[in-house]
Amino acid sequence: MNSRIRAISFDLDDTLWELAPVIYRAEAVLRDWLNEHHPQFAAHYPENQLRQLRIEMIKKEPHWMGDVSEMRKEALRRAAEDVGYPTLFIEEAFRVFLEARNQVAFYDDALPVLDQLAKSDRYKLAALTNGNANLEQVGLDHLFHLEVSATFDMPMKPNPDMFYYTCEVFDIAPLQLLHVGDSPKSDVLGAQRAGVKTVWLNRRAEDWPDDLEPPDFELTSLNGLLGILVEADGI
Repeated sequence: MNSRIRAISFDLDDTLWELAPVIYRAEAVLRDWLNEHHPQFAAHYPENQLRQLRIEMIKKEPHWMGDVSEMRKEALRRAAEDVGYPTLFIEEAFRVFLEARNQVAFYDDALPVLDQLAKSDRYKLAALTNGNANLEQVGLDHLFHLEVSATFDMPMKPNPDMFYYTCEVFDIAPLQLLHVGDSPKSDVLGAQRAGVKTVWLNRRAEDWPDDLEPPDFELTSLNGLLGILVEADGI
């Protein structure tokens, strides 16, 4: 079996941009929109209560984490029903949140490396995310050949299904896919379960968890990825 790398998959959140400030801003945008357009609902359910509702939902019904978009909409629906408010606003409210959620600030190394890989025409590029970022909305769809997001039908990493699906679409063996991500569990363990080569993007220079098998490669910046691709082809 030819083990030369033919495709590279990337996690999105906390790999190509920092997630926390994106979510905080998106929630603030949604809060402002609710205050303006649905003040009665906003008065009964401020953002801190919505956040607590989501936390309680996940504790009691963990399956909601399988699709974070549906989870957020369900939380809005439950909150509205709790205070006797019509639920017709939910889809529009979620669109407001999602538009703001896809306004991201890329890490300095992300776009140059992705541009170089896309221009090389040597590798197929895939985005595999447990979140609800959208390549078109963040402005990356022209660089990627495939986008896979977790839904109730596509289990979240570390379930290996995203990786199997990527290999199937690209018509490659798992050893011909290299996955790059920040999470030891979701990204590295998930890829390992599928037999995919792994790069742990360790931007904060953290220690690797003792209970997990180490990745094939470790980087603190995407700038080292091109060198790894040369090395990986020799594995």
